[in-house]
Amino acid sequence: MAADLAREPGITVAVETGTFGGGSTRTLASIVERVISIELSQDLHDAALRTLADLPNVTLLHGSSSDVLPGVVSDLHDPAIYWLDGHWCEGASAGYGSLCPVLDFSGVSGMGDTGLEAGTGIV
Repeated sequence: MAADLAREPGITVAVETGTFGGGSTRTLASIVERVISIELSQDLHDAALRTLADLPNVTLLHGSSSDVLPGVVSDLHDPAIYWLDGHWCEGASAGYGSLCPVLDFSGVSGMGDTGLEAGTGIV
């Protein structure tokens, strides 16, 4: 699905919430020019810094996607793929109090105040 979206004119960036082990991040990095991934867990973020260090087109950010994503969106000036996979899961995870942070965005389909415009690829 992401590869199909990346073929759309002007799509060169992917923004991911929930880096976790970095598998999706690595896949996205192989199909777009730039990936920005946000991870809440400090341990998972630190591990991703090590395991994805070979990918110069990946930027890893630590924090809550609810807090970090709006700033990322406001800094982008081109269409992007938004891979919203940040969620709590049992084990090495964070955010138990917010089991599915995407629900924190008002008006999920329009992403509320994140600044996402119509036509944006949201997965």
